[in-house]
Amino acid sequence: MITPEKLFYQRIVSEWKYNFGAWRTVIDWTVALYILIPFLAFSGYQYLEWWKTTPLWLEPVPFSFFALASLLFAWSGTIRVFLKEADQLFLWNRHKWINTLMGKGIGYSIFLNLVTSVFFFSLLAPFLIGHYRMDIDKLILLGFITFLAKVVLGLSKQLLALIFPGFKQWIILRVLFLFSSLLFVTCIPYLLLNRVLCILCIFILFLVILILIRRRLTIRGSFLPDVERENSERLKYVTFLLKMSGITIKNPKKQKKQPWIFRNSKLIFHQRTAVNGLVEFGIKSMLRNKQRIQLYISFVAICLLAVLGFSTLKWLVWLILAFILTNFVSADWKEAIQSDFMRILPWKKEHLYLATRKFLFLMTLPGLIIISAAMGFQTFSWLGAIAVLPVSVGVAFFMSYIVAFWCQVVSGGRGC
Repeated sequence: MITPEKLFYQRIVSEWKYNFGAWRTVIDWTVALYILIPFLAFSGYQYLEWWKTTPLWLEPVPFSFFALASLLFAWSGTIRVFLKEADQLFLWNRHKWINTLMGKGIGYSIFLNLVTSVFFFSLLAPFLIGHYRMDIDKLILLGFITFLAKVVLGLSKQLLALIFPGFKQWIILRVLFLFSSLLFVTCIPYLLLNRVLCILCIFILFLVILILIRRRLTIRGSFLPDVERENSERLKYVTFLLKMSGITIKNPKKQKKQPWIFRNSKLIFHQRTAVNGLVEFGIKSMLRNKQRIQLYISFVAICLLAVLGFSTLKWLVWLILAFILTNFVSADWKEAIQSDFMRILPWKKEHLYLATRKFLFLMTLPGLIIISAAMGFQTFSWLGAIAVLPVSVGVAFFMSYIVAFWCQVVSGGRGC
């Protein structure tokens, strides 16, 4: 006999199988042997080196930087409720079943947030303990406060999305982010100096979580938004993995009356050619999608942290990240060029190839310049930051040439 508990566990198992299948699609034995295993081995070696020797670039970094990083990590918290479209037919009148699914989904999300928090602070431990001389108990308290804040922010963002739609939600979320940032940066150093205040803060956050969970389970009229959010969350990481492997999945999207940027834009290129038209379509398609821009910024930030974190083979890591960033941008180009509208038109292969190169170069260059300037400044101060810029332009051009050529070969001349 099916019960809400069994139904929830079936959905958990189904999602893990789905994610595992996506990982197997991306990481075959060649990728694992030549890329993943060497990367994990080198990362493990670098992590052990951080425990032995503090990186020189950490000297001018204040502790408030790590407090802000903890806030950004806490802000990324999400809460899942594991509802599906079919529940509207079969569970609509069974409120107890829906509440059980939602409650277990929230508990599962809290557990995942705990696991990611342990992993996050394990990565920060060499810096906080080695450079800032933080005690183990203080590190645990900081990690636990961040974990609870991650849950609170995840529940709060979800409730605000249900209660305040539209522009009000946008304003309130920004205010919440600024308020949380100020609290983390200013209060965390003082809390760590007083263990009683730390424990009191943990107790307050725990009570807030209980109140927010109760409010989340009792709110009505949120079924369709919950299902839409679940679809987006379920496909978020899988879509990213499959895009990197060359497979396109269309995410459920909200229909907007007008784009958030370039609403009344004119032509980007004055010279009207087929290549420029394709590139302009790809650029506007990417920049008008808020999710793509946020993902691009997040990816550049990850690459930035990666290149700054390695003390050895920094230039090799920089070249590898330039190639990965170009591949990342190619996923957006593929989604744009394979849209229903663009597939109607009979584009020539040489036009698609040249447009692919130009788009990849233009959209890779901003992120690569930021990464290169930060690496040059870390290595050779301001002179290095300036000198590496023309080099990054050449590397972006070279990487766009390689990736465009590979896309041309794999797709049979269809652009990517």
